[in-house]
Amino acid sequence: MADIESLKQIKPTVGFSSETVVDPGLQKPLSSRPLTPESIARGNYASAQNAPIIGVTDPADQDPVLNSPYVRKQMSALKVHRPYFLWIVTAIQVIMLIVELIINYENTGSVIETKNFNYMIGPSTGVLIQTGARFTPCIRYVAEYDADGLVFECPDGVSSSTSTVSGGVTVETCTMEQICGMGGFNGQKPNQWFRFITPIFLHGGIIHLLMNLLFQCRTGFEMERDFGWWRMACIYLISGVGGFIFGGNYSGQSPSIGCSGALFGLIACLLIDLLQNWRLVKNPKWELAKLVFMIIISLLLGTIPYFDNFAHVGGFFTGFLAGLIFMPTIHYTKRDKLVKTTLLLVAVPVLILVYVLMLVGFYNAWNNCPWCKYLTCIPGEPWCDSKWNSTLIAS
Repeated sequence: MADIESLKQIKPTVGFSSETVVDPGLQKPLSSRPLTPESIARGNYASAQNAPIIGVTDPADQDPVLNSPYVRKQMSALKVHRPYFLWIVTAIQVIMLIVELIINYENTGSVIETKNFNYMIGPSTGVLIQTGARFTPCIRYVAEYDADGLVFECPDGVSSSTSTVSGGVTVETCTMEQICGMGGFNGQKPNQWFRFITPIFLHGGIIHLLMNLLFQCRTGFEMERDFGWWRMACIYLISGVGGFIFGGNYSGQSPSIGCSGALFGLIACLLIDLLQNWRLVKNPKWELAKLVFMIIISLLLGTIPYFDNFAHVGGFFTGFLAGLIFMPTIHYTKRDKLVKTTLLLVAVPVLILVYVLMLVGFYNAWNNCPWCKYLTCIPGEPWCDSKWNSTLIAS
C-alpha cells in the first residue's frame, strides 16, 4: 500500500473579497445613465443642483459632447435592471454553506471542523472536496494521487470501510475516487471538469461567505442594475471559472473554493468603466490612482495564508477581457465608438485564446513557471513554505 501525507494537513485555499479595501466612491459604475432621472435619484452621478458625488462631474455642464443628441439618445435608451442573477447566486451560496455544515455534522458529529480548526468557521477539507471544491486530482489524472493501488488516510468528513494501522493507530483509508466523491470516476481517469464551476458557489466557512457577500451585495448588485442580468452572468461566470482554471495550473493540490475570482472580475470592470468614461470624472487621474492602489492592496492581501491569490489574478484578467466584451458602453464620438468597438473585437479572440491556453496547460501539466509562486506569497513571509509546498508528497 502506497501512502502519502495525511490529507488532514492540507488546508483549503479560499477566495478573498476586497470589500474592506475598495474605495466606496469607486464601487458604483460610472457609465450608468448620467442624464436620466433614475441614475440621479440613485446617486450615481451629480444631481441637477450641481452637487457632484464620487468624483463625477455634472453631465449638464458645458461639455458639448455630453449634451449632443447622439449621446443623449444612447443614455435615454438605457434601463435600470433588477439584479436577478446575483440574487439567485447569493441564495445558492448561502444554501450551499448550510448544506456543507449539515454534511459536516453528519460525517463528523460537529457542525464545523474542530480537529484541524477551520478559522473561517466552516466544514472540514474532506467535506469541501466532496461538495465540489477545485481539487486537481479529481479533475485530471495525477500519477502521485490517482495511480492504481494508492490509498490515503481519509480526511476529516470522509469515511470508509477500510482501514490500516499507522504508527500504532488504526486509521480509515480511502482511494482518491472515494475522497472526490460526486459520482466517482466510473472506471475512467479523473475528469470532474465541473469543479471549475462548482467552487464559485462554495465557501470555506461563515466568515469567508460574509467577506465575499459584503462586496457582492453592495457593489455587485449595483453593477447588475446597470449591466442587466445576462451581462452580469457572463462577466461573473467567465471571471470565476477563469480564476479557478488559472489557479489550477499553479496552486498545487490544495482544494480551493469561493467566488472571489468572480468578484475580482467585477473589480476589473470598475477599472474599465473609469477608463471608458474618463471625461465624466472629476480628477480622473486621482480616481485612477486610488483604484489601482486598492487593487494592489487587495492582491497583496491574497498572499496571506489560506487565500488562493492565483484565483484572484486569473479572475481579474479574464474579467477585464469579459468586461470589454459584455459591459454596456456609451459612445461619445464616432472616434470613441471606433476605439471601443475595436477593443471589443480584439477582446473576443484574446479571451478565447487565454481560456484555451489555460485549459491545455492544466490538462497537460505545463506548470513550468518557477517564479509564478510569488504571486501567492511574497518571499520572506513566514507562511510561504506552507503555501508553496501545498502539494501532497508520496512516501
